[in-house]
Amino acid sequence: MSTTAFPSGVRTTSTEVNEATSPLIFWKKEYRSNSGGKGEFRGGLGQTIEISHRYGSDFVVSKMFDRIIHPARGRDGGDAGARGRVAYVSQEGDVTELPGKGRDVIPAGCRLVMETPGGGGLGSLESRAQTLLQSDKVNGLVDE
Repeated sequence: MSTTAFPSGVRTTSTEVNEATSPLIFWKKEYRSNSGGKGEFRGGLGQTIEISHRYGSDFVVSKMFDRIIHPARGRDGGDAGARGRVAYVSQEGDVTELPGKGRDVIPAGCRLVMETPGGGGLGSLESRAQTLLQSDKVNGLVDE
């Protein structure tokens, strides 16, 4: 399953509720192509989320993200999933990487960018059905 924190069952509040009840704007919330490990059974995809302050002010984020340094490993010949990443991007395009855990201030005018990790694949890619490989490409889950 993509964009889940298996097996913890962590849920999030919907984007619309967050935007209506906080001074945040969600600019992007989408699947991360190529983030699920390759295999007969592809690992679940992570997602990319970009957030900024509605009024251009600083905002604080408290983070407890895993799989930033060590990706989810594949099994029985499957590849590891993509590592997660947390950073902020200035209006000029400068990127500042952040640790996965802790409290950080996102400066005024910057966007917080979170890339959640992908799951590890199971089994060898050669065993994946050609129809599934083609479907993955057509649906933008992989680009290769």
